Amino acid sequence: LESVYRSCGLVANICVYAAENKNKPIAIVVPVEAALQPLAKQNSISGDSVEALSGNKKLRAVALKEIQGVGKSGGLAGIEIIDGLVLARDEWTPQNGLVTSAMKVNRKAIIQKYKGEIDAVLAN
Repeated sequence: LESVYRSCGLVANICVYAAENKNKPIAIVVPVEAALQPLAKQNSISGDSVEALSGNKKLRAVALKEIQGVGKSGGLAGIEIIDGLVLARDEWTPQNGLVTSAMKVNRKAIIQKYKGEIDAVLAN
């Protein structure tokens, strides 16, 4: 799933998370700022950084539709299509422990760091 979603121009890195009590997964995404800024402007959303834009519900909804579209065009369907989105404010690096030294996603650390945002997305 992640390799398909990673092909979206908005996605620098991604961690797909499936909660036990939900039918569809959500994604925690490190956005590409150069792609996020124009998307925000096209949708009349103000903000000059990933940090400022990542909490915007309207932008998350627009970005979710873009990423879902890439999933569908990549052959994903049904329970493989993400149902929610968390836009990460920070880049994932080995220094902050969110990826390994081999640049593999550290799921446990990411889920722990973004637990509040994940819970909020899953509640909707």
